Amino acid sequence: MNFKLYLFSFLLYFISQLDIYISEKIVYIATERPMVVYFNKKFINNVSVASRRRNRDDPVYYINFYIDILVPLGNNVSVDVFFYELQNGRYHRTFVEIHSKLCDFIEAGTLFGESLKRAIKNHPCPFQPGQLNLSNLTIPLQNIPKNFPYKQGRLYCNTTIVRNGVFTKLSESYIDIEVRSGIVKKST
Repeated sequence: MNFKLYLFSFLLYFISQLDIYISEKIVYIATERPMVVYFNKKFINNVSVASRRRNRDDPVYYINFYIDILVPLGNNVSVDVFFYELQNGRYHRTFVEIHSKLCDFIEAGTLFGESLKRAIKNHPCPFQPGQLNLSNLTIPLQNIPKNFPYKQGRLYCNTTIVRNGVFTKLSESYIDIEVRSGIVKKST
């Protein structure tokens, strides 16, 4: 009886150790609860944004963005991104901000990097009127400095369009982000 118990304990230990060798720890950015607060129906329509994981084994969140463009959008659109840190259940504005023109923002790959460039390869900037679907966008960890002091917060994105010398608010949105770590199975 003791031998069976010993053998069973050994097998459980062996299996638990085996799992260490077939998995690895990764650090990723979770993007949750995206919200489009406002969009100007004179310029864009049917704006939808969602964030989800592909499956339970993949901890990385992917953002899908769908929009109907009614007028050409290019460097006549300015993009303003503000980072708010979550402290004591409230969001506080930080010094981290990105201000750029739309096409320059995409070309620089500041936030979404290569995933955004891959998603728009069939739709060069400036974007012409029509449907624009951007799928599987991620925020690569290498785009965040290693000594970045904030681990959880909210990204606010405001866009403004300039037409005939007049500045008009185009859209306002936000998404919650958090730097997380998780264990995933190694692909063999």
